[in-house]
Amino acid sequence: MVMLVFLSSSSNFAIHVFLPSISSISKLTANVFCILLESPRSAAITNSFYTVSDSLDLIRDIAKTIERDWVSCPLANAVEPEIAPDSKELSKSIWTTLKTFLFVCVVLSEAVLSTLVYLPPQPCDITAATLALQTLYTLSHLSFVISQFGGVTTSTQGFEQLKKTFYLSLDILAQTEGEFEGVCSKAEAYVQQICLLVDPQSSESSEILCRSTAYRADEF
Repeated sequence: MVMLVFLSSSSNFAIHVFLPSISSISKLTANVFCILLESPRSAAITNSFYTVSDSLDLIRDIAKTIERDWVSCPLANAVEPEIAPDSKELSKSIWTTLKTFLFVCVVLSEAVLSTLVYLPPQPCDITAATLALQTLYTLSHLSFVISQFGGVTTSTQGFEQLKKTFYLSLDILAQTEGEFEGVCSKAEAYVQQICLLVDPQSSESSEILCRSTAYRADEF
């Protein structure tokens, strides 16, 4: 899709051409995802789940790359007074692009998750919980951008669509914990895995818990 070409491209030309239209393209793509997931034919909906999951995988991989590059970027630790006057326009452009990418992630993920809420369980390896986890990991990789909006727990208005997407993902995981074969819910496992990513010295019990799930942190 044109939008995913934009997301995966580092070309200034691609950004210049597509950025003004990214809102419309994102909403169109979100509608396409909804139509795919609402297909009345079981064979078609299985293919649709894989198509949507592959698209969310691509977005997650881009988010992971952005996070990795950001950590090594001097701008990551810079505060406004430290930015040279001739670099402020570039800095503003970078943040605009990052926030636009977050907007795309949220628009697509919210559309997918909101549709899944009304769908019965499907005979497919890709489940609602799978797509919810993909969304959560993508948002985790973009936490440094999300912080610019006050995070997902702030009581101020902030980015309401972002909060809805985050908590909808957790709700879907909480309601599908029976699929998890035993130890704990997918939502709890997600938190444990994120803790391990932040603090590799977490307790041995946390490591055992994470190894017990099919959703290994190192896969994300």
